[in-house]
Amino acid sequence: MEARNLDFRILGPLEVFGDGHELPVSARKQRALLAILLLQAGTVVSRDWLIDALWEGDPPATAASALRVHVAELRKLLESEDGDRRVLLTVDPGYRLDLKPGELDLSRFEGLLADATRLAQEGDPGSASAVLREALALWRGPALADFTYELFARQAIGRLDELRLVAHERCIEADLELGRSAELIPELDELVAAHPLRERLRGQLMLALYRSGRQADALATFQEARRVMADELGIEPGQPLKAIEQQILNQDPSLDLNPAAQPAEPSVLVANPAVPDPGVVGAATPSEPLAEAPDRSVMLFGQREEGLDALVDLGEALAQKPPRELILVRAVDPDEDLIDATTTLASRRAAINARGQTARTAAFNSTDPGADVVRLASEQDTDMLLMYADENLLASGAIEGDVEVVLQTASCDVGLVASGGTLAEGRPVMVPMGGAEHEWAAVEVGAWAAKALGVPLMLLGSSGESDDDKDASRLLAHASLATQKGLGVDASPMLVEPGDRGVLEAASRGSLLVIGLSDRWQQDGLGATRHAVARDAEIPVLIVRRGLRPGGLAPRHSLTRFTWALSGRAG
Repeated sequence: MEARNLDFRILGPLEVFGDGHELPVSARKQRALLAILLLQAGTVVSRDWLIDALWEGDPPATAASALRVHVAELRKLLESEDGDRRVLLTVDPGYRLDLKPGELDLSRFEGLLADATRLAQEGDPGSASAVLREALALWRGPALADFTYELFARQAIGRLDELRLVAHERCIEADLELGRSAELIPELDELVAAHPLRERLRGQLMLALYRSGRQADALATFQEARRVMADELGIEPGQPLKAIEQQILNQDPSLDLNPAAQPAEPSVLVANPAVPDPGVVGAATPSEPLAEAPDRSVMLFGQREEGLDALVDLGEALAQKPPRELILVRAVDPDEDLIDATTTLASRRAAINARGQTARTAAFNSTDPGADVVRLASEQDTDMLLMYADENLLASGAIEGDVEVVLQTASCDVGLVASGGTLAEGRPVMVPMGGAEHEWAAVEVGAWAAKALGVPLMLLGSSGESDDDKDASRLLAHASLATQKGLGVDASPMLVEPGDRGVLEAASRGSLLVIGLSDRWQQDGLGATRHAVARDAEIPVLIVRRGLRPGGLAPRHSLTRFTWALSGRAG
């Protein structure tokens, strides 16, 4: 008998089909359990984490037995009676959902997005557009629409919606190359209305209007963007959007479809951005060409001046390779002086620009800074959002307030910076590595930092007695192979004494320590070891929570598949 064909759908309300027929998953906790396992398909999810997520940190005494019942019911639903295929496995310390390729609509969407990216890079916008439209057709509404108010789903929903928007932007970019400007205008009008601070969409709308003979409307679109961004954030549009405006004013031939000398780079809309006037921040003149401004960013977020030096020091380093715009943001209480905060940030921006780094700054009044900066990070194509780990966080290790909001809802990577001084030149980036998912996230960011700083990457494993050393060294060897294949970065292993003491001793010989934040941060805060290291390290410490980072820093899916294969957990 052939194994049942399963089809799981989370790009909309949760649905499950077996051999073409919808399977009834009706119990609320059972549906939530399946959604959690689908979001982490192929990964072992611990019982403790599942209990905390299903009962939102307040489980009843019967939670463990109730979880076993829900797992058993799911198995009956998903697995055929003759046992020809195991789908939901019990693997200490929890459970793992093993799916075949293509059984989850999200994995199909990601595969199509990767195919479209390759086609665009090969100069085939027609095929890229068709594949992207096929990918977008998989969406039946907002991701996990029936779990909008569930705590466990909020972060995932934000990430998936961001990925959908990125796919839409890339599809429009391909269609613009194909000359479909006029028919794109209604679609872009709707997207800009839904995402008014998304500069890339504004730029695409301006280009579509201009190519459709509507130059005045294209310029009005820029003025509307400037007004909205000034009112909402107190920030000017970025250089790419300003450059498009200047090109429209100049009727620059490079904006026309297929100009003779247009460079073959499908991901770039602006061919010849104008150089800014040194006397006016953000103004442009058509006198000389300017190197292309980065279209993604590293954002530095603070509510006070405290810690901004440490954020700028690390942020500038990370924004070098690959090139990223640096955005400094301060949220100011409504009763504080906004002009003073804006002026202070402007002086920092001038110093950063003088060092050759592209930077913008924004200060705004806010009664909910965490939520506001998450929205801003999404609108500004942010790959990494850096926040300062202030003395209250380092004193208690508890994650509360704006930091908690950002960690729960941001779709990009989030880093908490604890400053033990400035980055030392020539010393390696250190990453403790024990094999957990959040530690792989730290390896990725550590590799990015090492490449940007031009220094070695060092992976730290815990030494012990008997076979522990062998196990740790094998894991570090696996991790080194993964970073070479997935990230193009060599990593050297180092065994250290278990606990914070060994990490601190090793870190004293490094320039930066990157640590992954456990998925249990809502229950455990920083965790005892991370708390001690962040508090006592003599070098800067970056505590990382993984984000989706679409189109961002590293080929994450390649790394993930490779590490699963190495560890023998591919199913």
